[in-house]
Amino acid sequence: MEGLDEAVTGLSAGETKTFTTTLQGGEEGVEAEVDVTVTAVKEQELPELDDEFALLASECDTLDELREDVREQLVRAGRLTQALDARDKALEHLLESVEVPVPEGLIAAQIEDHFADGHGDDDHRTEVEEQAIRSLKAQLILDEVVKATEVQVSQEELTEYLIQRAQQSGVSPQDFADQMVRAGNVNAVVADVARGKALALMVEKATVTDESGN
Repeated sequence: MEGLDEAVTGLSAGETKTFTTTLQGGEEGVEAEVDVTVTAVKEQELPELDDEFALLASECDTLDELREDVREQLVRAGRLTQALDARDKALEHLLESVEVPVPEGLIAAQIEDHFADGHGDDDHRTEVEEQAIRSLKAQLILDEVVKATEVQVSQEELTEYLIQRAQQSGVSPQDFADQMVRAGNVNAVVADVARGKALALMVEKATVTDESGN
């Protein structure tokens, strides 16, 4: 509720404050006076940063080891973010540089399927259409890269992909794999992994420059 945070700031337990806000439900734009009472005030007490904390919070024996471990994790996370940005920019460059005829019937079918329940407006339909075209163009381009570079997908790569997708879906890898088999989507999964490898090859051949010019 807009204004709530400002209203309770500084209050003690048992104190009440009245503030005016715009209601989110009912008639649009209606303002109302709201009474808010603070029932409790809690303060988070942080532990001392020492070796004892390092032992409790991690597998490190000392605070210095914990600091170094955290620093390394941040560096890895930053490099991963850079790698993902480079991948996205490489794909965007491909989409802008290559003219690909997109089957209009296939795009229309995807859009109709998306709006089958009758939701959405013209702006949303345009957005969905643009995303569908972009996605299909990316698939077609990367499929050609797969052919040109003779990309192969190993059993280990397929297994790793299935494990990652299973974690994202909140199911066991075996259950996820069984679902793919029953739905007849194994070939689509293999193609998806191959496209990922093809895009990785494109990124390897690209010159990547960060915002600092390095």
